[in-house]
Amino acid sequence: MHRDNWNDVFENQDKILKQLKPLENELFLAGGTGLQRFVLPQAYRHSEDLDFFFTNLKTKEEIDNIKNNILELMLQIPEVKLENIKWIKDEKAYRMFYSFKENDEIIKIELLNFTCCRLKDLSFGNIDIFRTENLYNLLLYKLKALCDRPDTIKDLFDLYFILRDLEKIDIKTLIEDINKKFEDAIGIKYSKENIISSLNHKLDWDIEIGEHINHLHGLKFEIDLFQSELKNAFLKDEILDFSYNSKIEKKALEFGLDKNDYVEIIEDNQFLVEEWKKYFQNKKTFYNDK
Repeated sequence: MHRDNWNDVFENQDKILKQLKPLENELFLAGGTGLQRFVLPQAYRHSEDLDFFFTNLKTKEEIDNIKNNILELMLQIPEVKLENIKWIKDEKAYRMFYSFKENDEIIKIELLNFTCCRLKDLSFGNIDIFRTENLYNLLLYKLKALCDRPDTIKDLFDLYFILRDLEKIDIKTLIEDINKKFEDAIGIKYSKENIISSLNHKLDWDIEIGEHINHLHGLKFEIDLFQSELKNAFLKDEILDFSYNSKIEKKALEFGLDKNDYVEIIEDNQFLVEEWKKYFQNKKTFYNDK
């Protein structure tokens, strides 16, 4: 979605997160905004919504209580107005739309109730601002989203950045974890065939890239290649390994070079070169430090 002023969007998001922090034991942030603003080292695409989740399934009464707490806390910000609120019965979700007197950027808050559990890594990040889901569980959310809405590039785009710093993942275990996380809540059982089918789509480039991205052509090339390689990995039932360390190491071995020398001398995708030098050259992972 196009926004006139993304800095205003981010400012509004920050006000909401600060105001709702007392509810942090009930909720956590995930979705595209959680990933791009608060988990990755920088935002590669812009995202406007605040998607809040529960750590396990809630009753309608429990959701209503938390929704009412959100409404009460937001009322305490004088320059904020609730424009609309909707209960989406099929999705078991509340959507709230808030406007701000200082600018024209409306923020949508979603309260989502389809998480049965969290798996593998139970840690949260971004504790100072608002606790935010970790990479492995974000991977499960994004694979579900890829299957549910295969017409947009945003979920594939996010998956590229999630997988580039995760260790090898067994596909069978991954599919099992997706269904442990969602099946009892939504009544849908996902399979690798669902993911493959979604990866067959020509995806609309319907996102706004962060202004700091210097090599857009190289980024788009990486995403296109990733779509093809991810599909092939699921087709062959291979281990998923799209980490930058493995990617660069494999290329470097072809030339008998170490990873840093390969990037410095041979690699011609300048987006990849810049990302490696900024975030991967001198440490194993950025995210463990965040």
